[in-house]
Amino acid sequence: MGENIALDLPYPKIEKTVPKYLTIDEYNRILRYFSENAINSIGLRNFVLTMIFGILGLRLDSVISLNVDDIDLET
Repeated sequence: MGENIALDLPYPKIEKTVPKYLTIDEYNRILRYFSENAINSIGLRNFVLTMIFGILGLRLDSVISLNVDDIDLET
């Protein structure tokens, strides 16, 4: 094999963006919607997940990877 000609290619510039956040009013509207619809186990689950996102500020991949064993119910 010959020389790797791709080594001299410039890397593409990736634009760094600032994450978009919800305002407090937007979060409260979403929370109110899910609290009003927490009338069964699925609705309650969605309400709790919404609270976890907003209060703890966890990212989606962190919430998805949560297991019941990860939660300390004693404290």
